[in-house]
Amino acid sequence: DLLVYNPLIKQKSKLMLQSENTVKWYSCGPTVYDSAHIGHASCYVKLDIIRRVLTNVFNLDVFYLMGITDIDDKIITRSNEAKEDFRSLAKRYEVEFFKDLEKLNILPPTMTVKVSDHIPDIISFIEKILEKGHAYVALSGSVYFAVEGFPGYGKLRPPQLAESPEKPNPEKRSPLDFTLWKAAKPGEPNWDSPWGPGRPGWHIECSAMASKVLGPRLDIHSGGQDLVFPHHQNEEAQSCAHHNTSQWVNYWIHTGHLSVKGDVKMSKSLKNTVSISQLLEKYSSNHFRMLCLLSPYRNSIEYSEETMGTAVGNCRRVESFLDECDLCLSGVKQTGAIDELAVIKLVQHTKAAVRRHLADDFDTARAVDEVLRFVSAVNTMLSSPVPELSSQSAVAVAVASNFVKHTLTQLGFTLTSKQDGQTDVKKLTSVLDATVAFRSSVREVALHPEMVRPRRAQLLQACDTLRTTLSASGIEVKDHKSQKSTWSLTDIVQPTTQTDQ
Repeated sequence: DLLVYNPLIKQKSKLMLQSENTVKWYSCGPTVYDSAHIGHASCYVKLDIIRRVLTNVFNLDVFYLMGITDIDDKIITRSNEAKEDFRSLAKRYEVEFFKDLEKLNILPPTMTVKVSDHIPDIISFIEKILEKGHAYVALSGSVYFAVEGFPGYGKLRPPQLAESPEKPNPEKRSPLDFTLWKAAKPGEPNWDSPWGPGRPGWHIECSAMASKVLGPRLDIHSGGQDLVFPHHQNEEAQSCAHHNTSQWVNYWIHTGHLSVKGDVKMSKSLKNTVSISQLLEKYSSNHFRMLCLLSPYRNSIEYSEETMGTAVGNCRRVESFLDECDLCLSGVKQTGAIDELAVIKLVQHTKAAVRRHLADDFDTARAVDEVLRFVSAVNTMLSSPVPELSSQSAVAVAVASNFVKHTLTQLGFTLTSKQDGQTDVKKLTSVLDATVAFRSSVREVALHPEMVRPRRAQLLQACDTLRTTLSASGIEVKDHKSQKSTWSLTDIVQPTTQTDQ
């Protein structure tokens, strides 16, 4: 059974779907008025991991719908500042957003919906809420949802008046009432409606678009923890009113924030953001994904040199293990004392443990820990002395390597090796093979007993310089006793600069 935390009952419960093996999932997407930063990215990476677990581990068909807010106060303000049409500005940042997701190896949504394409659906949605008596029209032409008297408001989190994000509005019957339709202001984009020209409120957009595509009930609705109130609470209330039901979403999934050191939330208002391009100048998408895996998705994570160092270290342990397996399977390096039956049994045990942890509210931290323990255990075998008369098991090495590769791929890692690619990569492989072989020959000459010490030091220094230069380009050279040197590809971590702080 797959358990998912349900904030409505404050505990984990078995995932129950409306249609067998099919997940109807709506996710709040970006308000496209500016570039995304890694605080946003952490949310979408975590959701991508959960989506991949549902699809790859539990074999569920996931329909992942993402809403794009392309008309909003922030978009209007930014378009006025830039003297650019709001549509072109929103489109530009939308394109940039999905390019950033691709760089982080985040799967694209099954389908996207944009507010500006669904104005008639939103108006129709509001009309039905009005018909049921759960909303009212103000003299200005704005429409508000009436919170008082609506049963179940506050089920996600009991609201407090101080939390209401809007300034006191004399048009409202209650300070907690929220806008469904905003009456037009001079110079702002607007659409005709039965209540006069205007545009949708923030919360109604998601309800109307999700209902249009997925129907009157969702299996999963997701977003960051900052959306619990007021956004998701208001979505739930207006959707229940529209569909005449007591529950619109079966499972709300909220991801924890990404903070900088000192538990300070990363946000544009605090001017402490790191852009996705800045992140990828120093780290790889695998490094950032590993960071997101190392704690439960509902927890906040800290972005710092220390936490990223842990993530990078874990990635390198896995990369090194896979490279060692490749070397053994290609015959370049001799295997250690491999117990084939023990390795196969360990694979089965670890695979079951990983699945068990992922079934417990997507506990990726424990799942990754199981994989790293497996890597350490098999590494010990690979590096142990080979006793006489023992058999070397290529099968066990291949099984171990395939298990780790398969598990990481299921979680969204991109794995590369020198066998990947087509003609250009093959040419580069040949060049690197020749370069490393030449360096290995130079080392052999330098280490010969008859080589004079000054010349030996010069040659070894030249070998070290070449290895350092290749490492800066993501190519790791390893020297082995009584064997030729080997090379492998690694993710590049750039040195810290002032702009990275």
